[in-house]
Amino acid sequence: MRHGAATHHDCRPPPSRRAFALLIGVRAPYQTAWGRGFDGRMTALGLQISARSAFRAVLAAGLLVMLGANLPGHLSYDSVAQLYEGHFHLRETWGPALYAWILGVFDGFIPGTALYVTASAALFYASLASLSDLRSRTSWLAVAVTAPMMLIP
Repeated sequence: MRHGAATHHDCRPPPSRRAFALLIGVRAPYQTAWGRGFDGRMTALGLQISARSAFRAVLAAGLLVMLGANLPGHLSYDSVAQLYEGHFHLRETWGPALYAWILGVFDGFIPGTALYVTASAALFYASLASLSDLRSRTSWLAVAVTAPMMLIP
């Protein structure tokens, strides 16, 4: 390469082509999935989001909404009695001793049921997220079905 020779950086495209470079270029960041060929990923703003990632993101958002709406938890009389038993380490009811013990362990870290509800919900939503690993490919239909399901109380 000679020092005085023009390179491809010196040749600028006309202004009309530069204005649409973000939309119609070969590696344009604003192209949709249909612009580059559909491979199961949604492409917008240079991000590639798979259906599996979107499915898990919807589940994570559903977990946060559920925790925001339900913490510290709703307790029946039996649950309150078992929380009492777990907190004070004594048996007064016919309820399962294991449940009272688990409530007592969580109550030892943070008094009340918020930590237990959070751990139980995280376990449940993690099991739902793991359903996408049963198949090699996750459909966008899973995201479309999961999103309204997260709104069910």
